[in-house]
Amino acid sequence: MRKSLPRLLLLPVLLLLVFSLAGCAQEKEKTPPKTAEETEMKTIGIVQIVEHPSLNTIRESLVKQLAEKMALPLSLLTPM
Repeated sequence: MRKSLPRLLLLPVLLLLVFSLAGCAQEKEKTPPKTAEETEMKTIGIVQIVEHPSLNTIRESLVKQLAEKMALPLSLLTPM
């Protein structure tokens, strides 16, 4: 019985080793970033249930930061 126990543990340990090393495989080549003409327009909806000066400031700041950081054409949906 004692000699068969290491043999039983050998297979799971080897499988664990193989699968853990498979995660270290090299990455595929990354494609270059798309130009402004190649990117599609992204639509973002912002829902603000109530009007409040601080919430308005947060919404305006979010829109400004998205426009600056994303560098993508954006279409914002805001309730009327």
